[in-house]
Amino acid sequence: MSIEKQIMDFIVTTLLKKTDIHENITDTYPLIETGIIDSLGILKLLSFLEEKFNIHIMDEELIPENFDTVQSISSLIKGKIK
Repeated sequence: MSIEKQIMDFIVTTLLKKTDIHENITDTYPLIETGIIDSLGILKLLSFLEEKFNIHIMDEELIPENFDTVQSISSLIKGKIK
């Protein structure tokens, strides 16, 4: 399963509210801007990513640009597991 698919599955099953329409979410959908991911969501996502991919995300990497889309999250992960 691709990194993007694993991230998307986590977002859909863990972070989305029942009222959110997950069919509209793509790899480039703005997650922070649209409220899909909030501060608590980032903490949950961070925990998932570090455990799932056996990586450590540094404090200086915790910027909105790295977590705004599935694509940007995936790029961050791929850069760490080369």
